[in-house]
Amino acid sequence: MENNNENTKNQGKKVSVLNILILLTVSLILLYPTQIPTLFYLRVKDFIYPYTKEGRLRKAELNGSLALNNKEYEKAIENFNLAIKLKPDDPQLYYLRGLSYEKMENFDKAIEDYTLALNLSTGATLYGVLVDTQIYTEALADVILKKGKEYYKKGNIEEAMKYYDRAVKLDSKLIIFTLPDFLEHVDKTVKELEKSEAEANRGQFEAESDLLLAYLYIGDCKSAQEEYKDLISKKIKEIGGEFYIKIGAYLWKCEKNKYETLKYFEKGFQKGFNKFDELYSNDSYGRLIEGLNNQEEFKLLVRKYRNH
Repeated sequence: MENNNENTKNQGKKVSVLNILILLTVSLILLYPTQIPTLFYLRVKDFIYPYTKEGRLRKAELNGSLALNNKEYEKAIENFNLAIKLKPDDPQLYYLRGLSYEKMENFDKAIEDYTLALNLSTGATLYGVLVDTQIYTEALADVILKKGKEYYKKGNIEEAMKYYDRAVKLDSKLIIFTLPDFLEHVDKTVKELEKSEAEANRGQFEAESDLLLAYLYIGDCKSAQEEYKDLISKKIKEIGGEFYIKIGAYLWKCEKNKYETLKYFEKGFQKGFNKFDELYSNDSYGRLIEGLNNQEEFKLLVRKYRNH
C-alpha cells in the first residue's frame, strides 16, 4: 500500500515538471513569438552546416590552408583538390594549390594552377570583393622564373631563356634576376663563336702551309714565297710544331738562310715535332733540306731533341 502511494507521488512530480516545462515553453513563445523559432532554426542550421556543400568547402579550404602553413604540402593539395571539386570557379583555391606545388618544387603544376587562378580572376569577385589579379600574375611570373632557373642549371639554356622571357613579360621587375644568366650565356656564346672562328682560321692556315710545302716539292719558290709571307703575317694561336718545320724548309730551300732555318727548326722541335727520320728521307723533308741535314749544327740540334 505504501509502495503504491509512493509511486503515485513520483508520477505526480514528473507530470508537474512536464507541465511546468510546457507552460514555460508556451509562455516564451507567447512573449517572444519571433525569436524562439529563429533560435531553433539557427541551432538546426549549425548542426547540419558541416554536411552542406558550403560547409564541406570551407572545411576543406581551412584544412588545406592549415596543412600548407604546417608545410604538409601533399595533405594541403588533397584538401584543395576536394575544395576545387566543390567550387571549380574559385581562383583562390587554384592559387593555394599552386603555392603548395611550388613549395614542393613541382613548378610545372604550379604554373598550371597559377595560370588557372589568373584566368578565373579576370573581372571576378571573391566574397563580394573584386579579385586582385596582380597577386596571381606575380606568383605565376615568379614560378616561371624558377622553372627557367631549373633549366639553366641543367644546361638547357635555350629553354631557360624562353622561360625567362615569359617571366619578364608578366613582371618586368624580374629582369634583374635573369640578367646574370643572360650575360653569362652571351659570354659563353661569344667565346664559342670565337673558338669556332679560330678553328676555322687554323684549318685555313694549315691548308695554306700544306700549299707552301707543295710549292717547295715542285721547286716553285716564287709561289712558295707568296705563301710564306701570307703565313708569317697571320696571328694564329696554338700553332703545331710542324708549321715551323715547313717554314724552316722554305727558308733553306728557297733562301738558303741557315741561321733562320735552324731557328725555326728548333722552334718546331720545342713545339712537339718528333718525326726526325723524315728530316733525312728523300720522300719527305729530307729532300727539301738537302745539304743542311748533313751539317754538324743541324745534327747536334736533332740529337738534342731526339733524346728528350
